[in-house]
Amino acid sequence: MKKNYRKILGVTFVLLSTFFGGSYLLVNSDYPTFEPSANMTMTAKELQDLGFEQPYSYREHVFSVADGGQIYARRFGAESLNLTILVIHGVLSDGFTYNKFSGLLNEATQAEVVTVDLRGHGLSSGTKGHIDYIDQYADDVNDIINAIKQEKPHGKVVVAGHSMGAGISLRNAMKNEPKWDAFLMIAPLLGQDAPTMNKAPAANEEAFMKVHLQRIIGLALLNTAGITVWNDLPVIFFNVPKESPLSTYSFNASASMSPNSYEQGLEAIDVPFITVVGKQDEVFEISAFATTLKPYKNGDLKFIDGETHNGIRHNQETMLAIKSWLVEQRLLAKN
Repeated sequence: MKKNYRKILGVTFVLLSTFFGGSYLLVNSDYPTFEPSANMTMTAKELQDLGFEQPYSYREHVFSVADGGQIYARRFGAESLNLTILVIHGVLSDGFTYNKFSGLLNEATQAEVVTVDLRGHGLSSGTKGHIDYIDQYADDVNDIINAIKQEKPHGKVVVAGHSMGAGISLRNAMKNEPKWDAFLMIAPLLGQDAPTMNKAPAANEEAFMKVHLQRIIGLALLNTAGITVWNDLPVIFFNVPKESPLSTYSFNASASMSPNSYEQGLEAIDVPFITVVGKQDEVFEISAFATTLKPYKNGDLKFIDGETHNGIRHNQETMLAIKSWLVEQRLLAKN
């Protein structure tokens, strides 16, 4: 009996050593690097599509969330008691580059548009590219929805998520059962397992972003054992100037960007939703959207001819599609 016990202890020790040792090596493997000669040339339209233009005025606002964090927001248009559209931005961005999108959305719908800087982005509090725990982005968004509902108890709230912003909103739907009334998914990041993910990224995308896959695997293994002490380590890297305020995302942040299962994310949407995607979107697999979204009867899909991943935000056809859909859902009056 004692001999068997020693064998079990020995095997357990070997397995644990392999698990933790292997995980540690993966976590501490070399950082990905970018080639100095990487071609990062952008066309005039690509630069314009990034959204640095600031044509619309807004009112500043700060939301306080559960842990005391301060989430900075820009409010476009006159305060509307009937309809508020909450805009959640994409990766490596903040509300500043959604000025034109927000202003156009306000003009098209006459709703008040509230555009936030996610935690650790723009003018909001928090560590750049990191959050304290997985799904803190989703919890912040949920707190903001609740705050708007408290401001306007009889009003409707529509969430508009672009790219990562849509993925975070899906995670919010899965975790918090938000008090939203409709969901606009603009060129959405549905999840890493979604058929809409581009399996063959363009060469310029490889030059712009790299994922530390070994570290993600190592940290994911350690997280299964409840070890989260290294979750602040960066796992996504961007080839941006050194002066840029944000160039990496941590494991916690990366794991919070979209659902682990796109199907579970879409099933969690308990309100009407529409997906709007540009036919020239260079980030996602456009041909897969129709079949991916077909099973979800509360959703609609609209393609915008000739538009890209970022450019779709500034297209008048996008605005007309959103306005028409909101009228169909009786969230906007027909005029």
